[in-house]
Amino acid sequence: MPIREFDLVRWIRRRAPSGRGVRTGIGDDCAVLGPARDPLCLTTDVIVGGVDFTPDASPFSVGRKAVNVNLSDLAAAGARPLACLATLGLPLRTQEIGVDPVCRLQDLS
Repeated sequence: MPIREFDLVRWIRRRAPSGRGVRTGIGDDCAVLGPARDPLCLTTDVIVGGVDFTPDASPFSVGRKAVNVNLSDLAAAGARPLACLATLGLPLRTQEIGVDPVCRLQDLS
């Protein structure tokens, strides 16, 4: 039986307690780190092919969705975006997608 997201979050939370300086940890829209007067909010939602987008989606539309999902989490936490870190996971047999669509993600900022 597949594990559900919230069951996995509970399992991780029991085994990996928050460290010092973590104000909000796993299970919320964003992790909140640092002092109350100047906190840093981090989010890392991932999108998955076949679940969050169709195989024929353009690299740009996939990137836009990934950015928007994470911006939404920051907004839910009342945070202001400072930067975006892009991570791309591709199957071994993926053909060249070209650098341009990936680099155009900067246009979303």
